[in-house]
Amino acid sequence: MHNKKSFTLIEIMVVVFIIGLLASIVTVSVNQSRIRGRDAKRRADLDTLRTAVELYGDQHSTYAVTNAIGWGWYDYNYDWPAPWTSYGEGLRVNSLIQSVPRDPRQPAGVGDYSNNFGYMISGDDGSGALWVGQNNYCIFAHLEQPSIKSGDIWDSASSGDLKATSSWNSLYQMNYRLGTAC
Repeated sequence: MHNKKSFTLIEIMVVVFIIGLLASIVTVSVNQSRIRGRDAKRRADLDTLRTAVELYGDQHSTYAVTNAIGWGWYDYNYDWPAPWTSYGEGLRVNSLIQSVPRDPRQPAGVGDYSNNFGYMISGDDGSGALWVGQNNYCIFAHLEQPSIKSGDIWDSASSGDLKATSSWNSLYQMNYRLGTAC
């Protein structure tokens, strides 16, 4: 007769199952926290950019930054129709931001927006074009978990008409915006 105490195979399987279940719950929770953290950074970045744009507007009586493109991906240096610096770089050069913020999921290479993560800027220059104008601008981002009310297409913390559509919304899934021309 053996007096050895040991675990049965069933008991070991139950323990392994419970550990696996707990690990999957923790993994989902951590992933949700990462998404919320990235969205919080996007909101903070756009708020910083809005402050910088407003300061530039106060100092220069226009939101159009000299020699900076006022339309599209705000951190991209366009070379059409002439060499232009990015709008974000224009704000940095004017000492309104220390560095040009980037979306946390934007790939490392500047100009790579294949996953639609990046910040965009536009406005209305008075001609009907989407350039940042003397009196208005709008900055856009793509939130991973937006707080969108029924019937709206923009996150509820956005500024402007939340039912209005935009080419940025339909083309690039932008769902958060701040500014005067939104």
